[in-house]
This record gives sequence, C-alpha cells and structure tokens, in this order.
Amino acid sequence: MYSQKRNYIFKSDSFQPLKKLSYNTGNFLTSYISNKDLITASVNISRNIPEEDIEDILNIKAYEELGLDQAGAYTISHYEIKSEAEEKRISYFRCRTRRIR
Repeated sequence: MYSQKRNYIFKSDSFQPLKKLSYNTGNFLTSYISNKDLITASVNISRNIPEEDIEDILNIKAYEELGLDQAGAYTISHYEIKSEAEEKRISYFRCRTRRIR
C-alpha cells in the first residue's frame, strides 16, 4: 500500500509538487477518504421531528442499523434530499474519525 504523504499546488492548470507546505488563507484545502472507509446510507424520518433532534436520531440509527462499533469514534455527516414526500429522506455518511486524512 502506498502511504507516502505528498503536498501539491494547483497552478497553471496542473498539479505541481510542493517542497514545503505553508499556510495561505487564499488557498483551498482538501482531504480525502478511501472508499473502503466510507459508509453511506439513506433513511426516511418524519417531517415532525425538530431540526435540532435530527443529528441525534441519525447517530442512533447509524449505530443500530449498521452495527457500528460503540467504542469507535466516527464522523457522521448528513444532508436532506429535497422532496415533497410525507417523510424527509436523508443521506448520511460515516467514517472512523482517525481515517480522515
């Protein structure tokens, strides 16, 4: 497995390697997650659930329905798929926090 870390800059329509990484507020930053480390799913939930409770409900569903390790630390993100349906359709993504690079 190739795991050497390298840094690049996108300049003049091409990526160029950087010898030294420096911070510049004008730069865009990116990170990546290997596909095998990302778990995705969709769930339907009632539109009557308050927005402030949705994240907790999704966390509970993720651990219950996907059998996530209770001792593991995960980063969980979600977004609503816009529709006029009776229930909200939400896609959510989980990854072990230590796997995000």
